[in-house]
Amino acid sequence: MSVFPESLLKSLDLCIKCGACNHVCPIFISQEKKEFLGPRAYLQIPRLIEEELEMSVDFIEYAYECTMCGLCDNVCPVGIQISKLILAVREALIDQGYVPPRQVASMPTKLSEEGLAFGSRELKAKWLPPDYQPGKGDTFFFSTCLSSEIPESTTAAFHLLRRFMEIETIGREELCCGAFLRLAGYKYLSEGALEECGNQLSSHTIRKLVVLSRPCLDYIKKLSDLNVIHVIEAIGEAVESGKLRFANSKKELSLGMIGYCDSYDLNYMAEDILSQIGGIKIIDMPSWASCGVGSLLSFKAGAKGIRGHFLKIFQLAKEMRLNSLVFLDSSLYLIGREISKGKTKVRIYDVPQFLLRFL
Repeated sequence: MSVFPESLLKSLDLCIKCGACNHVCPIFISQEKKEFLGPRAYLQIPRLIEEELEMSVDFIEYAYECTMCGLCDNVCPVGIQISKLILAVREALIDQGYVPPRQVASMPTKLSEEGLAFGSRELKAKWLPPDYQPGKGDTFFFSTCLSSEIPESTTAAFHLLRRFMEIETIGREELCCGAFLRLAGYKYLSEGALEECGNQLSSHTIRKLVVLSRPCLDYIKKLSDLNVIHVIEAIGEAVESGKLRFANSKKELSLGMIGYCDSYDLNYMAEDILSQIGGIKIIDMPSWASCGVGSLLSFKAGAKGIRGHFLKIFQLAKEMRLNSLVFLDSSLYLIGREISKGKTKVRIYDVPQFLLRFL
């Protein structure tokens, strides 16, 4: 019996192995163009698994190397949507009962027990006052499942937002939106989580939601009755209207910014915000230093490619003599924080954390 749907296998037959996808893949480029870390190799996963007498743990883990940046989808001359095929591979493996990497496999249990994909319900709102209760406003901050793992990022974003707008948060009881479950291949669980999250948001009569994490932003936007924006968009609007101003740096700082491959509007907006600070020099990073929206999921799955990618970024930052690396998004900041321990002297921040230094 075939592990994968026939439609998926037929779409793989379109591949002419030209390698165009490899030449735009940030992981492939940063990792010395190793073939097994490129999209062209990922496309062979289903066939390799089909030909094996027994399912290989290595093959299953390999399906989580792709960071879902989607750049390969744009350049394939025969129109293969490679990132969608990789997601379909993850779904098929889970549907067939194969166990994904440990931190990915624990997500359904975590969702059932705590309503989260990652982190801890107990720690989720430690960054809020113990007696905090959400008010009756219609603008809320969505801290995501990651808030218990990166309280410094969550605190910085919420504090910054409160400088120029009236905003509340559900806090400790906030439910997972399902974004990381979807990236992991848990299609139906993710859809159920989004529905539950939507019901909770509706119970608070929320009209505008400011989201900490870009992967969650994309998924929550499926709730069409909400105005959903990223933290950077909210900050950008405040800077443009004059509601938020920053002091100049006391010494000249050179920094690089690491964003997502497909978030150019957010990338440009973040650079524009940072450029408002006198004494800051933003150094252009090479295109390969960007990341995919599924980078954090790959990192939690233990993917070797994403770890090597971030180590290469830190090495580059040292060679460029940067004072700081500023990550566009909390999800990327979390990876950077974990991998940088003992590996670099360059200071790392996400955008809200960096901006707070100049209020």
